[in-house]
Amino acid sequence: MRRTSNAFRKLFGMPVMKLDKEAGKLNSGRVAPDTTPMEDLDMVDGVDVEDALKIFEVPALKAISENDRRQILVRLHPVVFAKDAPLIEQGTPATDASKLTFLTSGKIYVMVGELKVTELKAPLYVGEGGVFTEKEASASVLAFEDCRGYQLAKADCKQLYASNCRAVKLIERDMLIRALEREIQRCEPRMFGEVRHEGLFMSAILDAAVRTYSSEALQFVLAVEELKKLVSNKDSDMLLAIRPTILEDVEHLYTTHLLEAAPENGNLGVSLEINLDAPSRKRLYEGRDDIIARGKEEPLAYADFASLFDKEYKKNVGEIRRGTIPRFLKSPEYEEFKTAMYPLPADDAKYEQTASYSNWIVKQKLRGSKSLDTPPGAGRMVKTNGAASNGDLVKPTNGANGSVAPANGAGGAPVEA
Repeated sequence: MRRTSNAFRKLFGMPVMKLDKEAGKLNSGRVAPDTTPMEDLDMVDGVDVEDALKIFEVPALKAISENDRRQILVRLHPVVFAKDAPLIEQGTPATDASKLTFLTSGKIYVMVGELKVTELKAPLYVGEGGVFTEKEASASVLAFEDCRGYQLAKADCKQLYASNCRAVKLIERDMLIRALEREIQRCEPRMFGEVRHEGLFMSAILDAAVRTYSSEALQFVLAVEELKKLVSNKDSDMLLAIRPTILEDVEHLYTTHLLEAAPENGNLGVSLEINLDAPSRKRLYEGRDDIIARGKEEPLAYADFASLFDKEYKKNVGEIRRGTIPRFLKSPEYEEFKTAMYPLPADDAKYEQTASYSNWIVKQKLRGSKSLDTPPGAGRMVKTNGAASNGDLVKPTNGANGSVAPANGAGGAPVEA
């Protein structure tokens, strides 16, 4: 089984490891918070104030405090990407040079290998994977058209995190939630095998499926997994000792899920019978009778129950992937589960534009920051490992990897890069 992060292990009800280098939290323990009064800080030359304010149209940043806004604004460096220039290149490792990139105009597209996954329109941000994790980029992100925006260095993100900047923590939270959603959407067998009924996730998805009268496939798959676990990796003596339990579980599985007009599910009045054609039903009943008959002479025969339902198992996992999981991700049960998994960071001061903040914004505009509308060196491609401080067209050569978080649903769901 592939190694999973603490977040995934907690999600699926598995024991949490004490140390996990893939955990999402930004390691900021050695970074001192910035205590400089915000009024004494100015934005970097070349930042278009009105344009930079568009980054706060991203949902994760709409309701942050004015202090958080100023902490971010004074650290932004302008950057422009020409059409087809890569913002992120697949396979790029996360390094100290990684950057969080906010786009305020233009469109991007996401590629996994040679496959174009989606297109997204600004405002959005990319690159948080390289800032918050140590993973290499799993996709490429390229400019669909000329794009402009701003970058935060990884060191600045660490300092913001150490200063309890809620905006940075919200970006990290969104990244972790999207990663968990992708893990759920993969619908791997371990979700039903290792997880089974334990854990916050399985409880939430079962509740959602039962509430929407669509739990037949999920409960059948879980019942098969229970039986597999019971009969697998046991010798003849062990199977003989638990024969009554095996026969009881088999009887329950058949009468609940495979019997025509299967009994109703408690108070819901809903049958848990799965869809079966006549030949499949006949095969399963004949297979059951054969295993039970052979088991009377040799208990090892009961181990064959682990593979008897493979065809129906695969079919119902497909139904879960196509129906149960998409419904779950839109359900109130999922919202509660998501909040329990990743509580919102403390909101000490909700965004209310005060005179102090307004005056500071006016001050920045009066400083005569260079506008990105006519960037110096326009049309000139400059290869650089960092951000362009004057809005030059850049082609980053490393350090940009992470996931894509749009301000709207254009082009589909966010795709981690």
